[in-house]
Amino acid sequence: QPLATGTGVLRLETLGPLLAGQLAELIGHRPYILKPVIDLNHKIAVDAYEIPARIRERIKLTYPVEQFPYGTAHTTNTTDLDHIQPYDPLGPPRQTSTTNLAPLRRFTHRLKTHGRWQVRRLDDGALEWTSPHRFTFRVDHNGTHPTRPRPT
Repeated sequence: QPLATGTGVLRLETLGPLLAGQLAELIGHRPYILKPVIDLNHKIAVDAYEIPARIRERIKLTYPVEQFPYGTAHTTNTTDLDHIQPYDPLGPPRQTSTTNLAPLRRFTHRLKTHGRWQVRRLDDGALEWTSPHRFTFRVDHNGTHPTRPRPT
């Protein structure tokens, strides 16, 4: 509505909140891309292995850091997005979704795929990782939390 009426507050990604009237002063001086607000509670899915830009952007906003235990790498447009439940070309539709993807660096993606690490999404959205030695870790918006004591 602020763009249509010229009144109200807008938010620019690099500048923060501005009055709608101030936007006219900026346009023409720098290139801007107008995007609608993304509702991260709205889950979306596609019937393909490839991840479209609209899903990639939601994952990047939801998980700003990779979701492997103790991960520190920022999620970027080139970060691997891993299917938590492996994609099955003969499986059900809508396997590539905002609820079945997690950002991982290439190395940790390979650890999960080829290094016998297992992961599952918990009901609250956190990930539970199990190492090849049966150590388990909960990864959520607060970081990584070991969930089982060391085996003897």
